[in-house]
Amino acid sequence: MILFRRVPRIDRLRPISNRFKLQQREDMPKKSSKKAKSQRSRERNLLAKVHLNAAGIDVGADEHWVAVPEDRDPYPVRRFGVFTSDLIVLCNWLKQCQIETVAMESTGVYWIALFQVLERNGFEVRLVNASHVKNVPGRKTDVRDVLDAILYILRTGCQWRHLPHDLPPRSTVHAWFSRWRTDGTWDQVLDTLRAKVRNRHGRADEPTAGILDSQSVPNAGPADQVGYDAGKGIRGRKTPYPG
Repeated sequence: MILFRRVPRIDRLRPISNRFKLQQREDMPKKSSKKAKSQRSRERNLLAKVHLNAAGIDVGADEHWVAVPEDRDPYPVRRFGVFTSDLIVLCNWLKQCQIETVAMESTGVYWIALFQVLERNGFEVRLVNASHVKNVPGRKTDVRDVLDAILYILRTGCQWRHLPHDLPPRSTVHAWFSRWRTDGTWDQVLDTLRAKVRNRHGRADEPTAGILDSQSVPNAGPADQVGYDAGKGIRGRKTPYPG
């Protein structure tokens, strides 16, 4: 026999003062998220602009992405290579855009050569530590770096724990990989790539029909893999091939 007993309500066990505060908190109107977002945007607008002639650089192993103010160039975001000639072109473009201060973020050692070239050309360079902005709201992980890490694993066949240190942590990469697998992102990527390849060869995005045929090949293999084709009079096995 299972015995039951009456359990008192938890809110009745609280002191009267705590119950009164809880009731006041429940009666208070909740601040809408839209008002909070608008307040944060107003606070950002009130921030003083310190460096007006500044540019930002995202440093990478194979390429550098540079962004300048929108009124300085019709294409304010550009991609540059990592060789010395590319860095000289980068500096010349920054001088054309009247840039004086450069802030760049890097998680590896690829910033050293760029840092030296920028300082040699008279720019005020600020190297930003990514860990200092961990409390800033918003996404911190560069999705392109995550994709590069996944492609690195696909190309080299290495284990997750053996990812290079200049790529995001393996836990972050695996989390994004699992998320894209669950929400169907990888299926959409494959469908898009397949459609582009078919269009390049003058075909439609999706095949209109599929034909599967097979041929009888004489073979003297194991008994469970060999049969007899009565129509052709051949003892062997069936080999399917697309027609």
